[in-house]
Amino acid sequence: MAGSSESRRPKKGKDQRKKFLFSLFGLLLIAYGIYLFLVISSIPPSKDNSSVLSNEIVGAYHVHTRFSDGRGRVEDVVKAAKKNNLDFIILTDHGHPNHACLQSQGWRQGVLVLAGSELSTHRGHLVALAFPDSLKNLPRQAEEAARLIQKNGGFTVIAHPYSKARWSWGKENALYFGLELVDADTMLKSKGLSLLPYFPLLLINQRAFALKMLKPFPSPFEKWDLLNEKNPPFYGFFSCDAHVFYKTLLSLFHLRIPLERELPAEFQRARQIVLEALRSGAFYNSIDAAQPASGFRFWAEKNQRIYPMGSLVELKAGETVWLRVRIPAVNSQLAALIHNGRKILTTSDRDISFQPMETGFYRIEVYLQEKSILPPELPWIVSNPIFLRMVNHDSHSLQSATSVQNH
Repeated sequence: MAGSSESRRPKKGKDQRKKFLFSLFGLLLIAYGIYLFLVISSIPPSKDNSSVLSNEIVGAYHVHTRFSDGRGRVEDVVKAAKKNNLDFIILTDHGHPNHACLQSQGWRQGVLVLAGSELSTHRGHLVALAFPDSLKNLPRQAEEAARLIQKNGGFTVIAHPYSKARWSWGKENALYFGLELVDADTMLKSKGLSLLPYFPLLLINQRAFALKMLKPFPSPFEKWDLLNEKNPPFYGFFSCDAHVFYKTLLSLFHLRIPLERELPAEFQRARQIVLEALRSGAFYNSIDAAQPASGFRFWAEKNQRIYPMGSLVELKAGETVWLRVRIPAVNSQLAALIHNGRKILTTSDRDISFQPMETGFYRIEVYLQEKSILPPELPWIVSNPIFLRMVNHDSHSLQSATSVQNH
């Protein structure tokens, strides 16, 4: 009997250890759940201002599907776009070009599906847009590819220049129309293991997960300003570069195009309007997962004429120009006016007018302030530049004055 009693003691002790471990695991799980709840609660609610201006369309640029290295079908991307209230998406599957991707263009479930191709060149990756389907065997030499695409009515954007296939800069940068300033895929991969605790948010709150991916990425912004000093005009693009997690990544970085009227139902005309706006820089970039940015405007006025973002404004002696900015209504924001790569003015005003007295390029960055989930150095809105040039009737030379005034 004594032996039987002793044999039961280890079993009882083992059961107690199991019970303790289960209790500890349960407490850790509860603590983890509370932590995720606090993460979600720390994110301010998204203010719906979609009705501010109806003549504005929003889209996601740089998306991959099964036509190259993406995980989803075009239908999956369209479904994700609809859930994020997007008006258009731009597919950019790899190829020289990717004809299957190009043939997927059209209106799908109310979403305008546009397509280009991401080319692998000797300098890095280059996104080609607005070129005809008839082009084949695009060169792997970047400059040759850019020239051929431009000759056939298209334009190119340098993809993720400081990550993945890093771009090697040459002397003919004026061949390209723009570069990607941020991309969601790079941020997702760069965060790596630090994002693992937040993966359950993909099932609970995808907006919270998307915002936890964000980090400042200053190098492309610095290069963008440098390019616009040497080879203007050069336009900036917020890129999704989505291969998977479409609903989450397509919620993050958007291109917004102000329009004078709604997009037409006829596909080719709608396609032309969107691509021409991107080609001319008449759009702005936003992190809509933080707050919808609908209603932002940045334009120039000269002699009662309006010049949108991306415009070149030529000035003769004695002429003046005004720069106007309208900021969407949020709890707290800070707008920065940037001239030739340097912040010259910051203000919390929502309606801003400037009378510049210097030539060069001007652009706007807007930062969320109170209860912002964004990193402090990461702008919520980034406009494309407006370029001012003083013209001499005889030589067409540039002239510059000495100061900038805020009114």
